[in-house]
Amino acid sequence: MHESNTVDRRAMGLCKVILHCTIAALMAGCDSRRDNEIYLIPAGHVGPVLIVYNDSSGVPEEYENGWRVYRIGVNGVLRSRFRLTYGTSKEKFFYIEPGGHREELHTIWRPTEKGDEETIYVYDEIVGTHAVVAPKNGHMVLGPDASPKEGAINFEKFIVGRVRDAESLNRIADRLADSVAWSYREFVR
Repeated sequence: MHESNTVDRRAMGLCKVILHCTIAALMAGCDSRRDNEIYLIPAGHVGPVLIVYNDSSGVPEEYENGWRVYRIGVNGVLRSRFRLTYGTSKEKFFYIEPGGHREELHTIWRPTEKGDEETIYVYDEIVGTHAVVAPKNGHMVLGPDASPKEGAINFEKFIVGRVRDAESLNRIADRLADSVAWSYREFVR
């Protein structure tokens, strides 16, 4: 009986060591930090912003004091060579004048949050990988249910605008995403 107790304790001790090592290895591999990010949006832009990641013909990577910099085009789209990363980071959104002057934009999680009716906010940020789905009624669409063999693009989408315009700006954002997905149709097949 004494020998069985000793074996049970040793086995239990070994199980604890294995469990702790497994948890430590998992935690080390799950670093949820990513680069901090600066978004430079053309002054006066109101509407959706769409960033497509991992685009080999996109804008080269740019850093400012260790922060990733995304220079959004006048059409609200940026095709970037940056790889999409997940995790926590600091983000700063700015309107940028042609001369380089920046005005910081405030962010809210959803347009249902209380906010000043006239203030321009950044909201409804979505980051992910979506497959490019075959045309439906003549539209290429981004969708989470498509087969990976149909191809995929990594993207980030958010709205710059007034809270009261959220519904119409989201419809415009969907059309913009369709348009960008359509342009990738030839590359993902």
